[in-house]
Amino acid sequence: MKNNERVPISAPVKSRLIGEIKFLRAYYYLHLFRLYSGIPLVGDSVYALTDPIKATRATFEETVNYLSDELEGAAVALPLKHQASDFGRPTKGAALALKSKLLLYAASQLFNGNNIATDPAVAPLVGYTNSDPQRWKKAADAAKAVIDLGQYTLLQGNPAITSQHGLYLATTQRVNDELIFSILPTSGRVTENRLLPPSRGGQYYSFPSHALVDAFDMSNGKPIADPQSGYSETNPFVNRDPRFYITILYQGALWLNTNLTTSSAINFAVNSTTGDVFGTSTRTGFLFRKLCNEGATGGGGLSTNAGLIVSRYAEILLNYAEALNEFQGPGPEVYQAVEAIRQRAGLNPYTLPASLSKDQMRDIIRNERRVELALEEAHRFFDIKRWKIAEDVDKGPLVGRRYATPASTGERVTAETRVFVAPKMYNFPIPLTEVNKAGGAILQNPGW
Repeated sequence: MKNNERVPISAPVKSRLIGEIKFLRAYYYLHLFRLYSGIPLVGDSVYALTDPIKATRATFEETVNYLSDELEGAAVALPLKHQASDFGRPTKGAALALKSKLLLYAASQLFNGNNIATDPAVAPLVGYTNSDPQRWKKAADAAKAVIDLGQYTLLQGNPAITSQHGLYLATTQRVNDELIFSILPTSGRVTENRLLPPSRGGQYYSFPSHALVDAFDMSNGKPIADPQSGYSETNPFVNRDPRFYITILYQGALWLNTNLTTSSAINFAVNSTTGDVFGTSTRTGFLFRKLCNEGATGGGGLSTNAGLIVSRYAEILLNYAEALNEFQGPGPEVYQAVEAIRQRAGLNPYTLPASLSKDQMRDIIRNERRVELALEEAHRFFDIKRWKIAEDVDKGPLVGRRYATPASTGERVTAETRVFVAPKMYNFPIPLTEVNKAGGAILQNPGW
C-alpha cells in the first residue's frame, strides 16, 4: 500500500489489490479482536527494523469503528464476483459479511453495557461503557447489506438424495452460491483426514458433546425435551432434525470403508475391534461428519479440495434475525429469515409458533446457530462468549455416550469436567512478552 504509486499495474487492478489488502488486514485484526477485545491498531504505519514501537491498545469502540471503516472501504474496491479461476479471493460480499460478524459481536450482551472490568482504565478496552440498542440496528443493517447484494442463496440440493442435500453441498463443495468466503487448501481431503475415525483413516481431532447432539430437535421441529417430540433415550438417533445426520457420526452411522467400495456402521463400543474405541478415538462417543464428503475416507477416496468456511449465507440470515430481534422483537422479517433455514433443513413443520416473545425467539435463534453452524468458524465458542453465557454453559460435566457393546443403546457418562472462571475467561490474557515489548504500555485484560 505504501508503494502502490510505484507499481506498474492498471488502476482497476491496483484498486482491487488495495481492497484485498484492507480485507485481509481487517480479517487478521478481527481474529485478535475476538480474543482480546481492544487491540493496538498499527493502521498504515510501516516500521523499519530499528524503529521503536510503543504500542498501546485502542479502545473497544475505536477498534470496532476502525475495522468497520476498513471493511466498508474494502467492499467499495472489491468486485461482486470473480472469475471461476479466482474463486477464493475476497469480494464485496466477503467484506460486508465480515462487517456483519463484527457489528453483531460488538452489539452483543458481553460488550453492549454491563462492562466486565472494574478498573476504569481497562473498561473502555474490553467493551462499551454504555448500553445502546442502536448497535443492534447497525448489526441488522450490516447483515441486510449482504442480503441485498442478491449474490447468495441457501442451496437446496436434491431432496431425493437427502433432505439435507443443500447443507451438505454448501459445506463440502469448494465453490457454490452459499459460500461467501472460505480458506481454500490447494488439494487433498483436509477435513476427512482430520475428522473421521481411525477405521476410516482419520485422525479424530474433534469430539462433539452430548449437549450438541441434544441441541438437534426432532424432525417435527420439537426439542427433545418436549414430551410431544417423540424422543426416546433408548433410541436417541431416530427421527432427528435432518441436519443431525450430516453433522454427527454416531454409533451405527454408515460411512465409506477404506476399500472405497462398501459402507459399514461406525462402532464406538468399548470392545470395538476397529480402533474406534470410546475413550480413545472418541472421548464422547461421537465424532463429526460435517465438512466431510460422503465419497471420501481419510487417506483415500475423492479428493474434495473443500475449504474451511469463514462466511456463508446461512450465517448472514441468522445474524440478521438475531440483531433485528434484539432491536425490535420478532417481526415478520425475523420469522422469514429463521424459517428459511429451518425449511431448508427439512423440518416438518418448519414454521415457528406465532406471537413468540423476544426471549423465546432469542432462544430459537441461538439454537439454530448452534446446529446450523456447528463446527464452522468457531461460532459456538465466540457465541457463548458474546452472549455472556459461557460461565453457565461451559463449565461442569462434559457429557458423552458410552456403549458397552455394538448393540447397546448406550448410557450418558461424564467425559471430562470443565472450568470457566468469569470474568477473566471472557478474554484471552495479553501475553507477557507483548506487554514487556511495549514497555508496559499495554494494559492487561481483567482477571489476568
